[in-house]
Amino acid sequence: MTARVARAAIVAITTGGLAVGGCGSSSSPPQWSQLRSVSVMVAEPGIPPPAGLPRTTIFATSSEVAWVSAALNRHHISRAGTPNANRGCTGGTVVTIKVVSAKVGTAPVSLHAYLCAGHQSGDAAGDVSGFLAELQL
Repeated sequence: MTARVARAAIVAITTGGLAVGGCGSSSSPPQWSQLRSVSVMVAEPGIPPPAGLPRTTIFATSSEVAWVSAALNRHHISRAGTPNANRGCTGGTVVTIKVVSAKVGTAPVSLHAYLCAGHQSGDAAGDVSGFLAELQL
C-alpha cells in the first residue's frame, strides 16, 4: 500500500464516503463505508524536531481507502458519546481523524485523541493506538 506523507501540525483521518460516528457505548461497531479518502495526522509535541513534527498520511486510492476503512471498523473508531478528559498527562501523541463521506451533502467527521501513558482522551472512541499500529504510523 502506498500513501502520501506530508508534514502537518495535526493528525487527521479524512474519509470520503458514509461516515458513521456512533457513540462509544453502542453495542454494534461503527461501519465506515463509501469513503473517498482518509488522512491521518500524528504529532508528538514533546519530542524535538524533526522526530516530533506532525506527520500526515493521506489514503486516497480506492484500495487504500478500502484498507483504512476496514481498519477503522476493526478498531471500532467512532465519536465518543462523552469526550474523555486528559488527566494531566503531558508528552503524549496528538491524533486527529477526519472522515469525509463520498455522499454529496455529508459533512466531514473530525475525531481527536490524545494518547499518553497508556490512556486515551478526546472525542475519539475505539482503539486509536491499535489503529495507528496497524497503519504503521
